[in-house]
Amino acid sequence: MARNKGDKDYSKSEKQLLVSPINDYSLFGAHDQEIIRMLSQRIGKEIQKLLYWLKKEALKKRRESELWLDYYSRYQFVEYC
Repeated sequence: MARNKGDKDYSKSEKQLLVSPINDYSLFGAHDQEIIRMLSQRIGKEIQKLLYWLKKEALKKRRESELWLDYYSRYQFVEYC
């Protein structure tokens, strides 16, 4: 099924694609309203209601990434020494 620009519902893959930019924008100190504006312009849809769910997913993914990086960087450091 094709999606139109004005559709309010989002597929799972669309939601996952928005998580990475939210992490990026948050990393550089963007506020919620700025993130909403930038992402809405980027994808051509309003995301205000979806933002808080996406931020929760982004935070979860960031923690997983930090744990992964911490584990493997520590492992490589031990191997190096």
